[in-house]
Amino acid sequence: MAAAVDDDVAIVARINEFIERHTQADVARRTGTPTTSIWRYVNGGKVPASFCAKLVREMNVNPAWILVGEGAPSLLDAPRETSAMAGSILDLATTLNAVGKLKLGSLVGKDHLKTVRELHNALDAYDKVKHDLNERSRGALGDVLTRLRGALESGGRQTASSLLQAAKQLSRLCLDEALLQELAVLEGRYEFEFGDFDRALDLERHALAQYMTSRRELDDAFVTNVHAFVITLRRHHRYREALRMARVAADLVEDHASLHWAFHEFSVLAATSETSLGGIRAGLSRLNEHLPLCRDEFRRLWSGAHIAAQLYAGVIPLREDAALPLATGQLAGIYLPFARLTDDPTYLGKLYKRIEKSDVMDDASFQRHLVPIACLVEAVTGSYRSALKTFDRFWDDQRSQGRVPRNDVAEAMIDIDRATLLRYGGRGTEARTLCQHLSQRISNLPSGVEVPLLHLAYHHINALKLPSTKSFQSERSAATAFFRERVNKGYLVFRSLTASA
Repeated sequence: MAAAVDDDVAIVARINEFIERHTQADVARRTGTPTTSIWRYVNGGKVPASFCAKLVREMNVNPAWILVGEGAPSLLDAPRETSAMAGSILDLATTLNAVGKLKLGSLVGKDHLKTVRELHNALDAYDKVKHDLNERSRGALGDVLTRLRGALESGGRQTASSLLQAAKQLSRLCLDEALLQELAVLEGRYEFEFGDFDRALDLERHALAQYMTSRRELDDAFVTNVHAFVITLRRHHRYREALRMARVAADLVEDHASLHWAFHEFSVLAATSETSLGGIRAGLSRLNEHLPLCRDEFRRLWSGAHIAAQLYAGVIPLREDAALPLATGQLAGIYLPFARLTDDPTYLGKLYKRIEKSDVMDDASFQRHLVPIACLVEAVTGSYRSALKTFDRFWDDQRSQGRVPRNDVAEAMIDIDRATLLRYGGRGTEARTLCQHLSQRISNLPSGVEVPLLHLAYHHINALKLPSTKSFQSERSAATAFFRERVNKGYLVFRSLTASA
């Protein structure tokens, strides 16, 4: 209630401020409001919304200003500001024209001092105009960036697109490094949400490079920015670039005593990418060395990566889930994908029932692990058609909520799960066709992106377990080679699959 009273008082104060520029009679005439009512409003009477609407319609009062005090008092002030900025641009053109008239040869001779003085004055005028344009554009650009951030958060693509174009035009006049860096970040977010993900990554790379070159010393913000970029790369299956970035960052901070903790954290990030790319022995060794030396919160968040590496290496055998507290979402999210390597629907069914009784079922972030397993179990023990409908409905919903990256790898992973579902449902011919199609898609992926190792394993398990045909021999041979190569590199979790191959 106190806030409402304060708003009433503030609105009355702004009405008084506005009327000081006019007269009560003029306001009464133009808004069609009795003069006695105007007098009452000015002296603290309750101001009706209809009067505020008349001020906006008839006298061009800015509604944001009259209600909450934001922006200029008049809607006409923005065009005036634009005109002033345009005048500055005209001054800039005039200045540059004056510079252009100065011939280089005129700097030599008896009048050279006069010419140099004219050049000096012209450049002074140019600097003044640049400063003026920067001052005028800074506030406008900051306002547009605030609105752009809000549009991105609300998912308004059309509004965000218009604001982004306006911000890019204003940025040509603004010299404020912080605002320009913020624009680069927001443009990256726009491309990430609505446009080209590769361009979004390029913008993030550029913004990160600008951040690094604009500072003499590395700091916590550098660590945060690089950390976030590495996570983005991994989330979008660019493991090799994530590995390079983490290694470079670790080298940069290694000799900074105040950031020595960051050296260990970047080493952990590099190790997780190594385990994804075939380097399980080196990756697990680095995790064992560096993870205990990280900050508590980081160590807690990335302990799952350590468990995953141990599962890959066979240190934690499959089917040892009884020893793992799967009631916690992080462990369930790590172990469930590995459990699928057993290719045993009975075991998966028991595991799902165990987890179904825990709080993990309420965690939306782990549904992408739980739902495919539930569908696989249902395809064997219940209705295949029902399982397929559940599977398709789930991923359609995930796409609509923006939880599926818009790239070829994410869609290939979903289709690998679909092929497994077809196989479990007894649709061998359909599963083989999809499996062959997936092999082509995986081999034709853009350079720098890779299907995650576990999903590659699911794909090759399908190739091994589906009934063989002459046209399917290449898929079976590739699967056999895949598992033998990984076991030789230390991925002992695949050892049983080499026996079946």
